[in-house]
Amino acid sequence: MGISEQFPIISRQFQSDDDCWKIRRLLDDTYDITPIGFNWEVRHWDGWRFYAKTSDWNSNWEKQVRV
Repeated sequence: MGISEQFPIISRQFQSDDDCWKIRRLLDDTYDITPIGFNWEVRHWDGWRFYAKTSDWNSNWEKQVRV
């Protein structure tokens, strides 16, 4: 039995600001144990999330991002 059979991949659409924090935590928790270039560095995520040209919630994230 392969790993994908033991642990099926499940995804859903991005739903809320809470998902941003969950993704950030995942990036932070896994950065040291993944190959270089595999994960975004947390600073990259923070820049994308908090320092974009608009600080408003981008409703397109809910359509484009999968978690």
